Amino acid sequence: MTEATKFFKRARDAYEKCSMNTALKNYVKAAEAGSVEGMFCAGRMYLYGEAGDVDYDAALKWLKKAADAGHTEAKNYLGLVYARTGDDESAFKCFLAAAQEGDLVATVNVADAYRYGKGVEEDKRKAVVWFKKAVARDEPMAMVHLGDMYYFGEEIGKNRRKALDLYTRGAALGNAGCMNMIGLMHDNGEIFKRDSKKACEWYRKAADRRHKVALYNLASHYMVGEGVEKNLKEATDLIMQAAILGYPPAMYSLSGIYHKRGGLEKAFSWMLRAANEGYPAAMNSVGFKYYDGDGVEKNIPEARRWFEKAVDSGDISALSNLAYYYGHNAEPKDLKKAVALYKRAIALGDDDAINELGDLYFDNKDYDRAVETYELAADKGNTNAMMSLYLMYGEGIGVKKNFNLAFDYVEQAAKAGEIEAMAELGAIFSHVEDEARLARYWLKKSAEGGSEMGMLWFGDFLAKRGDLKNARYWYYKAVEAGVDGAREKLDAISESGKISYSGKVKKD
Repeated sequence: MTEATKFFKRARDAYEKCSMNTALKNYVKAAEAGSVEGMFCAGRMYLYGEAGDVDYDAALKWLKKAADAGHTEAKNYLGLVYARTGDDESAFKCFLAAAQEGDLVATVNVADAYRYGKGVEEDKRKAVVWFKKAVARDEPMAMVHLGDMYYFGEEIGKNRRKALDLYTRGAALGNAGCMNMIGLMHDNGEIFKRDSKKACEWYRKAADRRHKVALYNLASHYMVGEGVEKNLKEATDLIMQAAILGYPPAMYSLSGIYHKRGGLEKAFSWMLRAANEGYPAAMNSVGFKYYDGDGVEKNIPEARRWFEKAVDSGDISALSNLAYYYGHNAEPKDLKKAVALYKRAIALGDDDAINELGDLYFDNKDYDRAVETYELAADKGNTNAMMSLYLMYGEGIGVKKNFNLAFDYVEQAAKAGEIEAMAELGAIFSHVEDEARLARYWLKKSAEGGSEMGMLWFGDFLAKRGDLKNARYWYYKAVEAGVDGAREKLDAISESGKISYSGKVKKD
């Protein structure tokens, strides 16, 4: 037995017993003694940090030696080192060399490189050719990737039937990604009749194999009780598993769960992790957190930085947030840039940005543009814009007073479901003779909808009509909400100044 063979055997035995430090030490000794397989194994352990920290320099050293000695698999792993250190061109050359020598995993890596244009010019057709080579050799990873290309129609035309055939083959070979996609097709009613129960069965199969997307998809069904019995605890557990496995949407959802439970710091931590993984919605929300100081110390410049990152990643809503920064917080303010960002958001379909642009004009006393912009937003159903126009025409702010127009806008907003508009409309009707029925309707609706002023004004309406029991109830709700003047009105109609939720006076 040669020295190299002796060290390699020791290393392999130690590896099988999970004694990683001993394994790596002996693989390196075998490599130094000339064992090509020792070079490969040592390089792979350094690549994945199996005996401690990842060491790309050591991985590169030993995998390159093994590759130069003709070790095909080492060429593929050498490509992984280059890919992880940002040298995509060298990575592709290594993948291609290994694939041409028959390495199956490298064949998939070559296909992926062509698919996404990493280290080589993007070419979807060539990606299909290379994926098909791997599929012909029963490689399930190629089946799920090629299936996805057919499913989403990545410049090769959508073909759900071909996608399903590939997913079915991959699922039979145990590929969780294929199982998840079959679940999705049942969920969406593609080829199959829509069947949430069957979708969940497939998601469960994939989730049992720790597929992070399937875990999240299954959680979504438990959250609403579709295809499975509603179970919020199970949903949360699945979201947690998907988040731990690194799925950004799950991290983002978990952040929301912690926020609802009052765990603001944990909420921010998970949101930041999702943002750092490149999830645009999380980037935008992290900006909000820094802006408001919610779960993290308030930091406006950091908020701006995250809004910019979200914009660069394609989050449309972040454009308005960045515009607000330039219009209100930048030093000095940059109104020209703020307007340009709002208009960019509007062009991309963010209708709320129209109202926000109107607010910017209003705040800077450019009332002509404000009215024009609010009108555009109101035409698209924005109730905030309707309420702004109600205020402007009702108070004569920047425009000539026009009570008819003001009434039209507040009525539109109320009918569109804006509770504060309901309160205003009810208050208007309460001052009009013979309109008590409409006043009661709108004030009651606003109060029940949670409008604080609606609670107070509905109490006033009832008190004037002698319905003191119900007036007390709504005054009490207004007191709970912290409405100014509500306590005085409650005390004025209460014998002791104390009132129960039922509206009964409590005698001392």
